[in-house]
Amino acid sequence: MNSDRSWMYNRNNPGRASMIPKFAEGVARFINHAMTLDDFLNSRLIRCPCVNCENVRYHTTETVAMHLMMNGFKPGYTVWTSHGEVESDTMFNNFVVGESSRSTEHNYFQGSRMSDMINDAF
Repeated sequence: MNSDRSWMYNRNNPGRASMIPKFAEGVARFINHAMTLDDFLNSRLIRCPCVNCENVRYHTTETVAMHLMMNGFKPGYTVWTSHGEVESDTMFNNFVVGESSRSTEHNYFQGSRMSDMINDAF
């Protein structure tokens, strides 16, 4: 299990409706990861791991990001098994957001309706 995914269940600032920036950054990393999978490459859709969809429904990346920001991740989904990971997967255990990852995240949200929503959340 990836111990660095505590951000997934720490969405809003206590006592405030504002979103924690680390959560929004994590959602962007999740979306970028999901966009590398065959499901997305074949259909341009990804499984939505939000509380309501629980990896059963497929949506566009924008819809999944919105669902995650509004509803949060389904409980206990720190290993993204429906998104290519296995329990012993160490791919993300030492994942550090570097300059190239930040650039990718920025490019994903730049020019989309999602960038407006993220800016409003902050």
